[in-house]
Amino acid sequence: MEPFEDFCPIPEMFYSFETGEPFQTCNLCGKDLMEDRENYLIEKAFKKDETLFEYAMCWECREKMRGEISQQSMRLIDNYFDEHVSLIDWRKNCLESHGYSAEGWLSHCLVKGTSIDETEDYQIFGHFVDHNIDFSGFPYALSDAAMEDLVNLLSDKTLGFLNDTSNKLFGLDLGRRITIF
Repeated sequence: MEPFEDFCPIPEMFYSFETGEPFQTCNLCGKDLMEDRENYLIEKAFKKDETLFEYAMCWECREKMRGEISQQSMRLIDNYFDEHVSLIDWRKNCLESHGYSAEGWLSHCLVKGTSIDETEDYQIFGHFVDHNIDFSGFPYALSDAAMEDLVNLLSDKTLGFLNDTSNKLFGLDLGRRITIF
């Protein structure tokens, strides 16, 4: 595989709702996300077409935060994805069906297969490197049903941590909505 063969410019659907531009900094630490080879995650939550929340997080903050999730919760989350999704097959199917079109990859829930158009709420996730989206395992969408399944797996410790994180990011208690898997 050629280096960077799975990279494309950031799709507008991952731009900040507030600015209409790509995210520039990590919402937690303020790190410049546009630095050469800077890895980061974007998560956006929607109720139909309305943006409920969004954030960009550098990979360093993501890894620190994942370290705060209880081992029990991480094990249950990993098992859930292992039982419901073959990521290798999913990626292969997305590439064959949609190429490098993020819209195609995000049209259905990764876990349930449900059309996002048929869900009340959904969340999208993407991995980015400076000015590009990385298609090597992202982007993907999760329906409200899949998110509910995942939240029900989380320990009280993890839910408390996610509540604290959402308060830090948004000043809101979104612990049952925000994910950093």
